[in-house]
Amino acid sequence: MIAKVNLEDCELSVQKMIEFLALKGRNIVIYSNGKPQYFFGEIDDFDDEVVSLSQNQDFVNYLAECRQRGKSGKNLSFAEVQQRLIELESLER
Repeated sequence: MIAKVNLEDCELSVQKMIEFLALKGRNIVIYSNGKPQYFFGEIDDFDDEVVSLSQNQDFVNYLAECRQRGKSGKNLSFAEVQQRLIELESLER
């Protein structure tokens, strides 16, 4: 589970955040001005996954293609994605 913390409303020290994380077993997303800025959580094998993916050229190329598509202006809104999913579900019935 992920907890949301707004920097503007937060007086927790890093130590208190670590204690909260350990106690609740939660990850924390830190927001600033209403936008997610940082993720604070247990990493398990996360560092190994990051290294592995960063060295996977197919994955790196895929991310570059995604960035380019995002910049092309050919994006779908969340409502459009929902509508397409509803249409696909109705076709499957």
